[in-house]
Amino acid sequence: MKFIWFSLVMNLTNPVTGESFTTGEKFENIIRQALLAEKLGYEGYGVGERHGAPFLSSSPPLLLTAIAARTSRIRLFTAVTVLSVLDPVRVALANTTEEAIRRYRPYYEAFQSTAAAKHNQSPFTSLEDHIENGPILVGSPEQVIEKILNYQAAFGHQVLSLSVDGLSEAEQREQMERFASEVAPVLRKEAPSELWQKSCSISKTV
Repeated sequence: MKFIWFSLVMNLTNPVTGESFTTGEKFENIIRQALLAEKLGYEGYGVGERHGAPFLSSSPPLLLTAIAARTSRIRLFTAVTVLSVLDPVRVALANTTEEAIRRYRPYYEAFQSTAAAKHNQSPFTSLEDHIENGPILVGSPEQVIEKILNYQAAFGHQVLSLSVDGLSEAEQREQMERFASEVAPVLRKEAPSELWQKSCSISKTV
């Protein structure tokens, strides 16, 4: 299995830490996230097109161009443009499910209160329902691995898109690093992908 991280460039004040970004700072945050994805060995990074607050991604190619200028290996994509704000596979790894739920719940409740979330009318009745029956990956690494493998067995996909939108910048890094070290190696072994066998590289000359 191969992995693409993506962002819809949602710029909200963090409901837990109070962290906030100007537009320029948020764009730099996204570029740093893409650079980290390449450093950690992920195969791709995408920016999804969304219009209107709190999203800043009305023109993904411009942001992807800035990322391309600073990367050399990772593949860059425009993510699905009609994806519901509650549907991206959000990642919240912790040592236990209880700890993951405790850490993620404030974010989930904050997302639920946004106008975009109310407009989308999620079919899930609670965070626990979303974890049990929806796409979010909240739990221990072992539980997340099991859930992804169950999805892969049902649908046969070879690439998984992931998002840490809404978390603080430190938590984004933590989750991407934990997924790279504790989850991705198992999934690459258990569900090997035949896509993109040749490396993607860009030669840069001065």
